[in-house]
Amino acid sequence: MKNCYVITSAIEVDNAHLLKEDQIRSILSTADRLADTQLSIECILRNDENATIFVVDVSATNFEQDLSRNKNVCYIHLETSNPKLAQQCRSHPSKSWGEAMILLEFLKLYKSFVKLNFDYLIKLSGRYYFTDNWCNDLQPERTDHFLFKSPVYWEQSSLNYIPEYFLPSDMYVDGKLGGYYTVAYAVGSKQLDRFETMLFTCANMTDSYSKYFYVDVEYLLYKIFADLDLRKYVIETDWTIEGRGGQNGKYFRL
Repeated sequence: MKNCYVITSAIEVDNAHLLKEDQIRSILSTADRLADTQLSIECILRNDENATIFVVDVSATNFEQDLSRNKNVCYIHLETSNPKLAQQCRSHPSKSWGEAMILLEFLKLYKSFVKLNFDYLIKLSGRYYFTDNWCNDLQPERTDHFLFKSPVYWEQSSLNYIPEYFLPSDMYVDGKLGGYYTVAYAVGSKQLDRFETMLFTCANMTDSYSKYFYVDVEYLLYKIFADLDLRKYVIETDWTIEGRGGQNGKYFRL
């Protein structure tokens, strides 16, 4: 099996640009975010030594010398290749919009290369890492599937206090708000075209003019899979993922 990884990150953030609901973008320093991203890389190389890793960073500063010391790691500095998009990602009030756009830019540049050379594309957010051997689930016969950690669900009855402008009622599927964790998931090479279309949809749904602006990408992806009858292509895993939230710096174990 040959696997390709894409780590999305904003190692250096600009807290002058607040997120939706006037929240700070991150309490972590640039040094902290860089160190955590290095841990993400080390985790992959320790468990998948033949992996190819792309780090797609929207920082104004170039961190190539810090992150490309291993021959298996390719650092993509969006400020160099697409400065307009990099600036938009650093300042847009929705982190979900930025995540979708970063991945769309990566696929625009490398989708054909990934299709030809790899069985899976695994997305990992900077500052997170696996604590178990996820590679066991990446099997040749599953390259026409998506692999997500088992979804989280919220009962509609427990969220009735959330206003319609914040959480549109059509986000509920069978009376529940479902979400796929997006800190880490795998896309089989045969699903890359469909994945690109999903990201484009998420980017449009999270832009500031959309009624879904306040909804995070985890829930939007779940809705897309459910509405389009695509959950038959999803394999749910029991992966364990740890790391620090980029915004609040809190430790998470998922």
